[in-house]
Amino acid sequence: MNHPALEVDYDPSDELKLRYELLCQQQPSLRARDAANLLNVAEAELLASRAGDSAFHLINRPEAILTALETIGELLMVTRNETTIVEKKSFYKNLNFSSHNRLQSAHSASDGLDLRLLLNNWHYSFLVIDEKHIGRNKSLQFFDATGQAIHKVYLTQNSNQQAFAKLIPQFISSFQPTYLDIAKEKISAQVMPEQDIQWHKMRKSWQEMQSSHDFFQLLIGSKVSRQQAYDNVGPDLAYEIVPNALHQLFDTARKQNCPLSIAVGNKGCMQFHSGHIHNSHEFGSWLNIRDHDANLYINTHKLTQAWVVRKPLSGGPTTSVEFFDEHDRLALQITSAHKEGEPEPTQWRELLAQLEPRSLDVSALNVYDAADS
Repeated sequence: MNHPALEVDYDPSDELKLRYELLCQQQPSLRARDAANLLNVAEAELLASRAGDSAFHLINRPEAILTALETIGELLMVTRNETTIVEKKSFYKNLNFSSHNRLQSAHSASDGLDLRLLLNNWHYSFLVIDEKHIGRNKSLQFFDATGQAIHKVYLTQNSNQQAFAKLIPQFISSFQPTYLDIAKEKISAQVMPEQDIQWHKMRKSWQEMQSSHDFFQLLIGSKVSRQQAYDNVGPDLAYEIVPNALHQLFDTARKQNCPLSIAVGNKGCMQFHSGHIHNSHEFGSWLNIRDHDANLYINTHKLTQAWVVRKPLSGGPTTSVEFFDEHDRLALQITSAHKEGEPEPTQWRELLAQLEPRSLDVSALNVYDAADS
């Protein structure tokens, strides 16, 4: 006897949630980002599969949410990319929001917290309440359209828990989907062939830069990648060093008591940490730099390129060291931690001169004298 087929309402998020639960049973200390990679999904998809249980969608209003967090007191802010993670305990205060060329951004530089936010790339927001296995409970987590983490905010023992409990319900979304239609990563715009670029014009525009915004506009307008520009603008403005110079940089900065500003970022957030290098240690491929209220983790095995880059900005020339991963993505940027508007310290320039260049030709060139001439 034939029976009609049963119609089953299949939800792929149910399977994902089950697979994640089984994975956590096998590896209790596994972090969500690593679990997502093992399950071949985006981290935001993993959280969505638990929507209404241990994760809750928030309305996508990061400006309002971050401003409201000023009442919570101390929080742990975490920003990362594939290679580098920065964690810092601080406060959200005096957030300044602005729009520039249709990009909405935010800036906070108070109480030791320094952030640059590109809010146009903030697409998904969650309240997460069950990461006890890594010693953290309640958090707010923000993701881009591809489901990659942009910024995470954790409560600490010093946070105002009662204020948080009263505040967050107003941002809980009435729509709690357990499945996300995650956008595919867009292919980056094609850069121009090097032979078609008028490098003398780019060099002139580079030398006339007044701010970091001018640098980004220069790259976008010329359809040039960072590495292309660095490789062709001239060694007095940019030259390559060996990637393992990172260890030498940190060691020398520690010995000479030279304060650094370290920037870690992704498509939606750049988080800075400034201070002296006091404590560092390595575990496996990771280098950990510790401060009293901050932690920096760098997977040094994934750093494949490094450049010393000089930008003649309005407040005076600024020199950075930039490290890239195997996919040519910026992993971290290091500069001197001097006050804005003050000349770049000679100590910082002397430190950079000690870093091993990739090309022997560069070692014979005093890049600062050449650039200032």
